[in-house]
Formats: sequence, C-alpha cells, structure tokens
Amino acid sequence: MNERLRVTQPLNVRSGPGMQHPVVDGMFTGTEVTATGRSGKWVQFERSGRSVWSHGDYLE
Repeated sequence: MNERLRVTQPLNVRSGPGMQHPVVDGMFTGTEVTATGRSGKWVQFERSGRSVWSHGDYLE
C-alpha cells in the first residue's frame, strides 16, 4: 500500500479501526503518514513504533 497521506485537522490515533478502540496518540494538522492498510474508512499506519489507526475522512 504505502500511500502518503496528510492530516487535514487535529486527529485522534487509535489502537484499532473503530471508535470502540482507545485513543493512543494524536496528530496535528499537516502531519504526514504512510498508510500500511485499510479497513472500511479507517487507515492503518505506523506511529512511534506501533501500528495505529485513524479515520480516513481526516487524511488526504
């Protein structure tokens, strides 16, 4: 996959793909990430050495 994306507004980072998963980090607008997977509208990427998820509506 390895798609580069940019955060479009301050964003929570979760341990899994869904609101039921706990927030483990946050990202500021403009932060760039590389997508490693997807589940529905959720995007998976690496952050601080761990695999995490954020909703794709806030990544472009």
